Amino acid sequence: DCGMHWVSKLSNDTAGVAAKIAQAVYPDSTTLTSMALGQAMTELANGRTEASSVVVVVTDGEPMSQKMTASAAAALKASAKLIWMQVGRTAPAYVELLKSWVSKPWQDNLIEVASVNSLPTPVVVNGMLAAMCPDVS
Repeated sequence: DCGMHWVSKLSNDTAGVAAKIAQAVYPDSTTLTSMALGQAMTELANGRTEASSVVVVVTDGEPMSQKMTASAAAALKASAKLIWMQVGRTAPAYVELLKSWVSKPWQDNLIEVASVNSLPTPVVVNGMLAAMCPDVS
């Protein structure tokens, strides 16, 4: 068991998904980011073909394999916008890697979040929504 577990797949039931996330147990293990990106790419095949695809990575760690993550990110960006929300303090060298993994322009798609407690704040939520939906009307 690699520790990858879906809380929810594509769903319109936002309240149900939020409840499942609230009940999820923190895995406290390695970060298989490349595998998560591959799973996200597979899920996109089940999405609406007429919709623009967006994948948001929310993580508090560095991936187990930077090389595999770079490859998975490049493949995913061919079919979706990739936004990265990095939670917690991050080394400058790692931030440079993140800039290459996210969709361009990186300034719009790399969101650094101070702590997990900051995730639900208006500043962070608005930043994520602006990255996901730049043309809100």
